[in-house]
Amino acid sequence: MTILEYRVLSRGRNGFSPLARKKRAAVLVKTQTKVLHLVGFVVLLLIIVVMVGVSVWVTRGFALAIAHPVHLPVTGSPSEVGISAWQNVEFTADGLTLRGWYIPPTQPAPAVILVHGHGANRLNVLPRAAWYAQRGYGVLLFDLRGHGASDGDLTTLGYLERADVVAAYNFLLQQPEIDPHRVLLHGESMGGAAVTRAAVELPAVRGVIVEATFTTFEDNVAQGVRTSIGLPPFPFAPMIVFFGQQEVRANLFDLRPIDQIAQIAPRPLLIMHGERDPLLKVSNAQRLYAAAGEPKMLVLFPTAQHVGLFENDPAFWTQSVSAYLDHLFGV
Repeated sequence: MTILEYRVLSRGRNGFSPLARKKRAAVLVKTQTKVLHLVGFVVLLLIIVVMVGVSVWVTRGFALAIAHPVHLPVTGSPSEVGISAWQNVEFTADGLTLRGWYIPPTQPAPAVILVHGHGANRLNVLPRAAWYAQRGYGVLLFDLRGHGASDGDLTTLGYLERADVVAAYNFLLQQPEIDPHRVLLHGESMGGAAVTRAAVELPAVRGVIVEATFTTFEDNVAQGVRTSIGLPPFPFAPMIVFFGQQEVRANLFDLRPIDQIAQIAPRPLLIMHGERDPLLKVSNAQRLYAAAGEPKMLVLFPTAQHVGLFENDPAFWTQSVSAYLDHLFGV
């Protein structure tokens, strides 16, 4: 055997020795592992980027939907519920024209300002306006900013709407037949948050009724995220609050009716809520009641969901509100 033949045989047919082939295979495996790890990292990064992008898109869209409710047209009138004497009225808050209906009292009687909830308009509280009017009360019901026939395209769920209620109160006091010491604020959902905040600034207001109202905006966004779009509260709820604040340019973390409700006392307060409310859990009413000062009443509707307590059980609603008004005004 020649020296050349020996070298060929010792290296193998591919020109490498067995030891070299093992080393080469090890290097190849290591290189492939690094490539796979790199590919996995890139894929994971892409997944994270996509998830963040989708999260931003969903939460910002949800925040915009809250901040920009559709202006539902006002298609009815007080005449349709048997009220013959009423007026179209308008007044301003923060430079926005707010529009509504004024029903004068039919006798020397108290007056009530009715405030609707998010995404609604004055038609939602018209049945309650008819109930008050039948008892001789003066009634002012109007569209909040960004709703119905009123100006604006933004809502802050009660934060800036406080000024709308104050403007409504000032308009009501300009009517010669209104006794400024016998005015009641009555709000539903977002309207309840607005009247709670406004009552702090209006010490002459005689009493406050809130229906289906929340404790804080921040606490209830989480429930809304879970109920409305089926997503976990974290991280989506904080993102919605963030985008909402950017859109409306207001600190929604300060939208906390639970912090203001104690200042309504010693004026009587009535809190009403549906026990089956899927949007704002009944615990909101219970916590508001616990935070409020005396005198106060808590009335729960066993089968009611969110808002519409009057429609859910008119007899029970009438009984509850009548008892409150008897205590408040004696009428």
